[in-house]
Amino acid sequence: MQRLAEAAMWLGALLVTGLPAIAQETVAAGRSSLLYPGPEGKLVYVPDEQGNTIPDFSNCGYKGGGVRLPEVPVKVILEPAEGDAG
Repeated sequence: MQRLAEAAMWLGALLVTGLPAIAQETVAAGRSSLLYPGPEGKLVYVPDEQGNTIPDFSNCGYKGGGVRLPEVPVKVILEPAEGDAG
C-alpha cells in the first residue's frame, strides 16, 4: 500500500508540476533523474542546480495521509433548496 501511495504521489507530482526539466532529464528507462524510487522503495528527490526539488505532498490529507477515513453513521441528509444548485 505504501508503494502504491508513493507511486501515485510521484505520478501526481509529475503531472501537476509539468516541469520542463523533468522531460529533458528523463533517462532511457522512463524515469526522471530528479525523482525516482530508491533501493528501499522510498522516493529519492534530487535537487536541481538551484537546489529546488519536486514538492512532496505525501503527508497531505486526513491525519497526514496514509490513514483510512473513518466510517461514521449518516445523521442528516440535506437536499438543495428550491432554486438553488440549478
